[in-house]
Amino acid sequence: MLELPEITMDGSFHGVVELNDSWCKRFDGDDFAQFVIVQRGECCFEMPDNCEGVVHVSEGAVLVTVGGGAQIWRDSSDTAIPDGDQDFEVAWPEETPKACGRKYTRLFIGRSPRSVNKLLPAFPKWMYIPPKETETIERLKLVMEMIELESSGDECAMERQGVIRRLSEVGTVILARHVKETLANQNPRWPEMAVDSQIMRALKMIESEPARDWTVETLASEVGMGRSTFALRFRQLVGDTPVNALNRIRMLRAAKAIRDGQKSISLIAQSIGYSSEPAFIKAFARYFGAPPGRYRASNCRGVPDPAKDMPARENMRTN
Repeated sequence: MLELPEITMDGSFHGVVELNDSWCKRFDGDDFAQFVIVQRGECCFEMPDNCEGVVHVSEGAVLVTVGGGAQIWRDSSDTAIPDGDQDFEVAWPEETPKACGRKYTRLFIGRSPRSVNKLLPAFPKWMYIPPKETETIERLKLVMEMIELESSGDECAMERQGVIRRLSEVGTVILARHVKETLANQNPRWPEMAVDSQIMRALKMIESEPARDWTVETLASEVGMGRSTFALRFRQLVGDTPVNALNRIRMLRAAKAIRDGQKSISLIAQSIGYSSEPAFIKAFARYFGAPPGRYRASNCRGVPDPAKDMPARENMRTN
């Protein structure tokens, strides 16, 4: 039987956001893990550094993020993104405005620091759980309803914060079970990687320095392991080879830079470790099915099926 590492949710908080008509929120989500359930309405989610395209989050669905940089939430993919960052204003029902617009969205949001337990870093940077995943969704709804009752109830109630913390921990275990079941075929040893400090360190180095000339040998040396042992352990825990993980991170970084349109293809290639522009163009086209020029022209604003995308290895990149 799988035993999870110790789970604690100290420092977590929860609340409700009510939004009317056209709206957009943009903020940096690197410092916390976040759980969002759409209780009413629908919305769109983007994480430019880690998620290709726009994810449409339907009523009753759950979207979880664990770090991953900037997040954009808005009522529609057509809504303009304003300058500057603005986070959600989380409150409880008696403090939030009543619905008064033509289009109403109600979100239940829970957040906790990424560092509070050893399991969170092993979660995908984002995952979408659609309403059809009834077994997971119904359990999470029950937990959230109890958290809302406790949070909006008597502040003097005995062990109020303790109850909320324990409920948050139960919710995290439910999410971990969902991830484990979803990734069973690709990474059956998840979440062992959460407590493997050497593999986690290697992943962090790849993500923080994608332009560096990493090899299996240099990564193994940096984390104090032999080449063969490191390569085997990395594949067992991450579900892919170190070389493929590096290439995936490089291509996603390049795609974001191409969409932004601020750098030339040559500079983008150099920024992720390619000294040859033609070699980069060939690698990019092989990965995305289109060369950088065509990719930039189309802006790659397709709408992926998040339920299908969630198990993909690119979503197994950790913090």
